[in-house]
Amino acid sequence: MVTVMPSTGYTPHPSKMMKAAQWMGTGIVEVGVVPKPKITEPEDAIVQITHCTISGADIHLYAGELKDAMEKGDIIGQEAIGLVEEVGSNVKSIKAGDRVIILPVISCGTCDYCQRQEYSLCDNTNPSKEMEAAYGHRLGGKLGYSRLCGGYPGDQAEYCRVPHADLSCVKAPEYIDARKLLGLANVVTTAWHALELAEVQEGDVLGVWGCGPIGLAVQRLARLRGAKKIYAMDKDVQRLRIAEDFGMTPVDVDAHPDVAEYILSIEDHGLDRSIEASGYRSQEVEFPAMKAIGLERDSSDTLSAIVKATRKGGNVALVGDFFFTTQNFPIGPLMQKALTVRGGQTWPQKYFPFLMDLVVQGRLDTSWLFTYVDDFENIAEMYKKFSNHQVPGRLKVCLATAFGRSQQMQSYSDLPVSPGPSTTTVPPQELATPQFFVMFPPPPIALDWNNIGFKVRDGNGHVEIHFSHSGENKWSAPQFVASPFIPVHGMAPGLNYGQQVYEGLKAFRHPANDKITIFRPDRNAKRMQHSAEVVSIPPVPEDLFIECVQLAVGANAEYVPPHDSGAAMYVRPMLFGSSAQLGLSPPDGYTLAVFAMPTGVYHGASAVDALILEDFDRCAPHGTGAAKVGGNYAPVLRHSDRARREGFGITLHLDSATRTEVDEFSTSAFIGVKRDGDQITVIQPDSRNAIDSVTAASVLEIAGTLGYRVEKRRVAYEELREFDEVIAAGTAAALVPVGSITMQSRGDKFEYRCGAQKEGGEVCVKLLQTLRGIQSGTVEDTLGWNYEVQAPPKGWTQQAQEEIELSGANVP
Repeated sequence: MVTVMPSTGYTPHPSKMMKAAQWMGTGIVEVGVVPKPKITEPEDAIVQITHCTISGADIHLYAGELKDAMEKGDIIGQEAIGLVEEVGSNVKSIKAGDRVIILPVISCGTCDYCQRQEYSLCDNTNPSKEMEAAYGHRLGGKLGYSRLCGGYPGDQAEYCRVPHADLSCVKAPEYIDARKLLGLANVVTTAWHALELAEVQEGDVLGVWGCGPIGLAVQRLARLRGAKKIYAMDKDVQRLRIAEDFGMTPVDVDAHPDVAEYILSIEDHGLDRSIEASGYRSQEVEFPAMKAIGLERDSSDTLSAIVKATRKGGNVALVGDFFFTTQNFPIGPLMQKALTVRGGQTWPQKYFPFLMDLVVQGRLDTSWLFTYVDDFENIAEMYKKFSNHQVPGRLKVCLATAFGRSQQMQSYSDLPVSPGPSTTTVPPQELATPQFFVMFPPPPIALDWNNIGFKVRDGNGHVEIHFSHSGENKWSAPQFVASPFIPVHGMAPGLNYGQQVYEGLKAFRHPANDKITIFRPDRNAKRMQHSAEVVSIPPVPEDLFIECVQLAVGANAEYVPPHDSGAAMYVRPMLFGSSAQLGLSPPDGYTLAVFAMPTGVYHGASAVDALILEDFDRCAPHGTGAAKVGGNYAPVLRHSDRARREGFGITLHLDSATRTEVDEFSTSAFIGVKRDGDQITVIQPDSRNAIDSVTAASVLEIAGTLGYRVEKRRVAYEELREFDEVIAAGTAAALVPVGSITMQSRGDKFEYRCGAQKEGGEVCVKLLQTLRGIQSGTVEDTLGWNYEVQAPPKGWTQQAQEEIELSGANVP
């Protein structure tokens, strides 16, 4: 059957324009304004893009490897999703308003190759005479991938004209997170294609050259197919670490230049299957010179290593893009070892029904590929970062257009259960390991992280444990609750008698998005035990407290702010008497609930002025001042509000017995800094009326490591005039410089160094930088303060929620 070749350009709209990523030369991509496309052929669809991404293939164009097949102004891109705006008269499978994934491979569906489901070999979608001259045949067309592949404008744009839309657009459920769909557009289908070409099967020892997004996807999907051991080769140390975290055996090609010899020293018989999915080229120093004078056009380094490392009669697949010829092709070893070598672009239309079913059923999560999210308008900068492996998290970036941002697509954490049955048969090994694909930690969700504020923001849910004297007389196992509400009897002592304590601690995302840690939860556990004893609540064992905190953070991991945002996840454990009790005696039941939410810094980042409260005593000398109970804080609220109206950002308490000694600020601990020549002394009041501040204790330890003298002792009011700097230290506040302290009745106002921009004095800044560095992973944690968060157990959140819903217990 003869099919007419489609137009590779598009008919421009006469008046409407759009933004698009344009290739402007080697190493240059710009966001330009070009005419919006119109329906050009009856088989076309016009898709309004919501999300797109940059692929390794795009970097070949960016680096100029195909510059002779490019023209300045070409629209690039081959991975995108969006909503159908308009379809041509011959399009039957999709309609306006449908959400679709745009496949990069353009195929007619009628030629012999398409009939065999070898869609990238289509005879009728690529008019390139250059490709036919170079390869002997024309392969199928591809979106946004040079004139060798047809010269079709790509989908890194606000709109895309999609030829042969019935085969190039796949309908997608509206409720599925954009990242899960975007990962399917090219990466996962290419990875599955590689495994099919190499015939990877259960029990195989596999080698994968490349730990970029496709290489990592190959490795993870190979586990699904039952591969026994997987070697991951790359020279990017951080990507190798990701592979290792996924359970692969990493091999640094810089540390082992002869990769094949290294592998054969471990695997006597060699690799059963090998896959070339690398994003790097020759390691030979002479390669650039040979390429420059035309003696070499492509590199055979990885293939030579693969041929040597693969066992006799083994299989090799090539999916890393090669375009040209090479001088050092290992034809002898290839022939003599009876290896089977296959390669080629993916056949996404063939694999999509199966892979989409896995996503819809919740068995395959591709969102781990996207370690960063950004606006489409920043794509030029992201090309620079992606080409240099500088995307935060080291993998891919999900780019949302203005239209995509306006749609407010759901976070994948909000996904409902699959709405219907599978339409394909899933092999047993796929069903056995459904969670293997879920990357932890997930990337942050798309929020305005620079303006996150300090306020309640509901995440996925919270963690609860319960205690009953009449039951087992011990704390229950942790349970996940999706609702932010806690069902409690109106006569619970936590509501009536103030039998309640709470804690505050923080979790931080590390630079490469490779881990999330909680800062010193063991100290908070011990402090909560002390507070619980004060108000007659059974103490929560330290290990159980830490487990609950880790589970709460893990279950809300995508709400942990990006490393470079300056924000953190605030964790609030609260413990209270929860069973009904009328008499003034301890009740039968108690509840610990742990909430987690993203926040900024409580008092902001600039210096505040402090007011000493004179008409209110927060606690008595032998009272509850050293316990973190709600009753110590609620009475301060009206005084703090009054102080704010008078221009004071924080309030300070003196001891209630004599009003002559410093206790603490209402929200945080007091730290004073003295200078005597070159000697710096950091001082914290030692008061039985103040809580044991975890932040202040940490700061004092840090101060000691910095060479400062450290003192924890009683601090007289008169000593306030002697401090060079004063700092408020607390979990929510971090370290906040105090510009002045005022005692109105005496007319005293003591002023302190806090920097030209009110950012803090020299000591405050140094202490804060070190503290934040330890918390966020940029300064080595030699003191063992950070506790790494692991992914919650498989199905824990879903199973717990199903049980709660059946009981109706989470209905407020």
